[in-house]
Amino acid sequence: MAKRSSAFVPGSVILDASTMFSTDINSDTFKHFIVDLTNAVNTISTIVNIKVSGYYPTNEFITGELYFPSGKSDSSTSLRPKWREVVNNVVIFGGLPDTATKGVAHGMTITSSFKLIDIYGAANDYTTPKFRSLSGLEVGMDATYVYIKTTSNLSNYTDVDVIIKFTTT
Repeated sequence: MAKRSSAFVPGSVILDASTMFSTDINSDTFKHFIVDLTNAVNTISTIVNIKVSGYYPTNEFITGELYFPSGKSDSSTSLRPKWREVVNNVVIFGGLPDTATKGVAHGMTITSSFKLIDIYGAANDYTTPKFRSLSGLEVGMDATYVYIKTTSNLSNYTDVDVIIKFTTT
């Protein structure tokens, strides 16, 4: 079985706040209290900072996900491998085409360090109503546009959002 890891804020950090008021600030007991308090705050900060955000704005947003190090550093380099931040960008695509390919500008600056992780989304037909994932359709992008190719008339799906998930190397 693969090793799993997770991050949860501890629910039972026990620090006796009365220690703060009843102990001489120059004592070892008070110093230990301050160290324990600092460690608890650091643990909470670390865990909160690596949690994935459920926020999907229409501009580039760092999600809290981390992608494995790029491999551009190894034991022969002085660089320490760095986990790469994952970024989401939501593109409001408009409607799906009738048996055609449609492109919509994504407004992102794509450089040679761009690495696509995933591109997905959903389409909404409010007249029927019907709702569908974009899986099964050809969805892609280039340096300027997001493209969706349909092989049947899906023009009733007038509200489509595409999520681009990427990192940089």
